[in-house]
Amino acid sequence: MERRALLILAVTSLLGAGSARAQQAADPADGFYLVAPEDHEAAVRLVYRGRDDWEFVHPEALMSFAEVTRTEVDTDDLTEQVVVRVWLSPAGRQRFAEITAAHVTGRVAVVVDGVVVTAPRINEPIKGAELQISGAFDAEEAGEIAARLSPRTER
Repeated sequence: MERRALLILAVTSLLGAGSARAQQAADPADGFYLVAPEDHEAAVRLVYRGRDDWEFVHPEALMSFAEVTRTEVDTDDLTEQVVVRVWLSPAGRQRFAEITAAHVTGRVAVVVDGVVVTAPRINEPIKGAELQISGAFDAEEAGEIAARLSPRTER
């Protein structure tokens, strides 16, 4: 299977391949999930948004979107790509820094409505209050993603 690159949080990630051993998730909660090896017994297989592909994640979210304080659709100045900017509360920033520090070289999937939006590789702990999610989506899709992450949206 051809591997494709995706930019998010200024890092690249590789998309996963399939496995018959993984479970199919019915409707996982929105949140940040650790990407699992495709042969991991508890892995949950989720569709990768906008692609004829899927990703395998651990069944429990590392963090929900409850710590998201604000979202905004924007354009990255460097790449001119549509992005979703996400701001975290102080507690969310600390939790996300702990998660990314514990899983450097791993990958974290952003799951919205049971679909993987993106799954970047963690190259280093991410300690800032602002995250940037980018991918192969247009402004309308970015708006939908931002709305799902937004604290003003009922989940």
